[in-house]
Amino acid sequence: MSGKLIVCHRVELEYRSRDEVVPALKQVDLEVEPGQFVALVGPSGSGKTSLLNLIGGLDRPTRGSIEVAGLDLGKADDETLSQFRRKEVGFVFQHFHLHPDRTAIQNVVVPLYFHQAPMAAGMRRGLGLLRRLGLEGLEHRPVGRLSGGQRQRVAVARALVNEPRLLLSDEPVGHLDEESAAAVIGLMLELNREQGLTHVAATHDRALLKYATQVATMQDGKIRSGEPGSPNP
Repeated sequence: MSGKLIVCHRVELEYRSRDEVVPALKQVDLEVEPGQFVALVGPSGSGKTSLLNLIGGLDRPTRGSIEVAGLDLGKADDETLSQFRRKEVGFVFQHFHLHPDRTAIQNVVVPLYFHQAPMAAGMRRGLGLLRRLGLEGLEHRPVGRLSGGQRQRVAVARALVNEPRLLLSDEPVGHLDEESAAAVIGLMLELNREQGLTHVAATHDRALLKYATQVATMQDGKIRSGEPGSPNP
């Protein structure tokens, strides 16, 4: 992969129903180096979330190839993909997928059970992430009693608790006020410097773009520039 963490080559994704084939991605090429922050921009329905799901091993391409950390995701079996997701990737989903009856910290440490990581160290890391995200004092409050913006920050902490090499986020600051968004962005930039975190984010938020090292504009399932992403000016 010549030092690239992510290589998408002529990727196509189709959703099939009984009566029709719906193309979601068309001939997508994208290359991402370790430590980059890549912003996927474009209108709703342009393919941003579909591309994130493929890069994270949640779906498989219909055609083309995707390699992440040296693994060909289209050829990997289900168990290998599961191990890849647990070890390499943190996800921030647009709808969070949190357990409302569990506390913030209980939600954050859920990935540790699947990762078989030391719980005491993971708990300390999770509490530290919540505090860095401005949620000190809310660590033991049920998520169902938190605001939308607070829940989003819990989801960010959960994605980072396993110290993944790659963070994939869908509208990571979409529900946040300016101060909270700054805390999330600041943490991600710090982790980039401290750990070399690579971040690919689907976003409508123009404020994020000034932090991106690469911007890929998507439209109708394609990267519009026709290039494997373009540097941020």
